Amino acid sequence: MIANLFDGSDAVEDGFSCASYFMETDIEPVWKRNPIVKLGKHLMIEKRMMDFHRIILDTDYRHLLESGYKRRQEKRGKK
Repeated sequence: MIANLFDGSDAVEDGFSCASYFMETDIEPVWKRNPIVKLGKHLMIEKRMMDFHRIILDTDYRHLLESGYKRRQEKRGKK
């Protein structure tokens, strides 16, 4: 995967410094509530490029990360 070439590099840091997960203004609200989109947003915030790309193809890994985020939100009292 091409993302492996950039993992841990200055290019990743530079890319995340100006990246915004919801740059588009015409995204329908239903998509923002989608679990994959929510998970992707968290991974972008945490600058986890490899995990961000992996959740699309590796569904078992995606579900593992989703359950971890759900537990963290429940501990904080959020849904």
